[in-house]
Amino acid sequence: MRIPFGITDKKGEYGRKVEVNLSFSNGGYHSTVNDEEETVHLWDDSDEGAEMKAYFEWVSAWDTRNVAAAIENTTKWFRKPISPVVIEELYKNNVKASSDPSKYSPTFRTKIPTTKDANETPTSEFFGAKKEVITMNQVVQGSKVIALMKITGLWFAGKSFGMNFTLIQLVQMGSEKFKGCAISIPMQPSYGGHAQDGGFGGCRVDDNIQYKRNNNPAPAADNDENGTKRLKIEDENGSYGQ
Repeated sequence: MRIPFGITDKKGEYGRKVEVNLSFSNGGYHSTVNDEEETVHLWDDSDEGAEMKAYFEWVSAWDTRNVAAAIENTTKWFRKPISPVVIEELYKNNVKASSDPSKYSPTFRTKIPTTKDANETPTSEFFGAKKEVITMNQVVQGSKVIALMKITGLWFAGKSFGMNFTLIQLVQMGSEKFKGCAISIPMQPSYGGHAQDGGFGGCRVDDNIQYKRNNNPAPAADNDENGTKRLKIEDENGSYGQ
């Protein structure tokens, strides 16, 4: 899966809130609209597509079960009868559809737990592709990841409720973004037989090159007032360039 928005880390009304949205974009994701004008999420026939489809259906099934359970236990859970329509509005789905399903896949929200002390330090573990330990801040937006999560039960807050998924471990497999300068700087042409960094590679003028123009001898070199070596080429009319 990919994390299109990276890790969000902000201070909320009830403390530090750290989350990551996982995208179901792998496996040739695409969507269509059925006769009832409902969006149908589809994946290709590859192994990765089959895995994404199965995982999407598994997570979505939890949202369906939770709403059905709330409707069945409305008086016990909310201490009063509530209509199914209102319960569906109160429930916060873990799977969130894109505003443009024709271009972007749904995402799946999971929390990153923190310690209960004043520092509220994230307790999830993060690793690189070679199983090396990395920090949460090293997780790059847009990278492909493998996540290990667990369900920590239902939550109720004010006029909403939902189910928490918390992140236990995350492995960052790779990112399409570059870190630092990805351009290899070539060599700069110079005079006097020494190349310098910062210009075009493979181009230089060497004192030993036997250069002739109009049957004239090789260029003569002298130093200017700053001590910089300069080349002088003469034709039959005298000096024409340096």
